[in-house]
Amino acid sequence: MNKPTPKKLRVGMLGRTQWLADACRKIHAQGHSIDLLWTAKDESFYRFGLDQFEQLAQAVNAHFFVGTKSTAEVEAWLKQNPLDVGISVNWPILLTESLLERFNYGVLNAHAGDLPRYRGNACPNWAILHGEPQIACTIHRMVPELDAGPILLKQFLPMHDDLYIEDVYAWLSQTIPNMFSQATDLLARGEAVFKAQSTDPTHALRCYPRRAEDGQIQWAQSADQILRLIRASSKPFDGAFTTLENQQKVVIWRAEKVELPEPALVVPGQVCLVQQGDPVVACGQGALRLRVLSSPDHTSIKQCITSSLRNRLI
Repeated sequence: MNKPTPKKLRVGMLGRTQWLADACRKIHAQGHSIDLLWTAKDESFYRFGLDQFEQLAQAVNAHFFVGTKSTAEVEAWLKQNPLDVGISVNWPILLTESLLERFNYGVLNAHAGDLPRYRGNACPNWAILHGEPQIACTIHRMVPELDAGPILLKQFLPMHDDLYIEDVYAWLSQTIPNMFSQATDLLARGEAVFKAQSTDPTHALRCYPRRAEDGQIQWAQSADQILRLIRASSKPFDGAFTTLENQQKVVIWRAEKVELPEPALVVPGQVCLVQQGDPVVACGQGALRLRVLSSPDHTSIKQCITSSLRNRLI
C-alpha cells in the first residue's frame, strides 16, 4: 500500500538561540509554511539576536512578535490564523493552556535534558556535574506544567571525562534542527507517536538556574568532582575559578586527571609539580593537571602558579 502524501504544515516558531533559527530554515526548506516567528530578549551566547530573527521572519514571510508581554497579542493573532504546530527552543516562560491549544498538534519543545529525569534549567550542566553516563536531547509536546509533556523523540550523547559543555552545545546545534525536521516529517505523514512521561515524582529532578559564582572551586573536593565542575562551567559560560594565594583570580577552562608520581602528603590546592608547563594541583582525592587557564589580573598566570611549590590555589 502506498503511503499517503505528507501534508504541508503551517508552523509557528517560538523562542531564542541559533538552534531555533537553524530549525526554522530546515523546516522551511522541507516545504512547510513558517507563519509565525515569536522571540524574546536574547543572551550573547545564543549567537542569534532580535535583529537577526526579524530578518529571518522577513525571509520566510512569517508574522513577527517580540517579548513575553506579547502573549495576548499572539493568542489573538492565532485565533484568526490557526497553525498546525509550534516549534519551541528556550522560550523563557511557561505557555498557557489556551495558547497551546491554538496549535492543532500542540507546541513541540527541544529540551536539552533526559526527561523526565532532568527538568528545568541548565540541564546539561547539571548532568555533567551529576556524573551521568549520557546527555539527552528530548523533543516533547508542551503542557502548562514545566517539561512534563509527552515525548516524541530522544537522542543521546555519551559522557566522558573530556566532554565539556562547549562540546555538548556543538552537538545540540546539529541535533536540535535535525530532530525538529524529523518531528515535522512524522507529523506531516501522520506517523508521530507520543509517549507519556512517568508521573512518579521520584523519577524527576528539578534543575534550577546556575550563576557565575557557582563555578568557584573547592579544592578539598575530589579530582572527579572538580573536573566535572570545570567541564560544566567552561565556554560559553564564565568558567570554573579559583585564586592564586587568595589574590589573583584564575579561570580554569580545561583540565585532566593525573596521578602523582609518588605517594605524597599534600594540602588540597597545593601546586605539586609541573608537566610541560602546566601546573599539577592536589585535590582532596587525586590531582588535576590544569591545561587551559586565564586570569583578568595576569597574562602569564601559568608561570605565576608554577613559580614555587609553596603556591596554593584557594
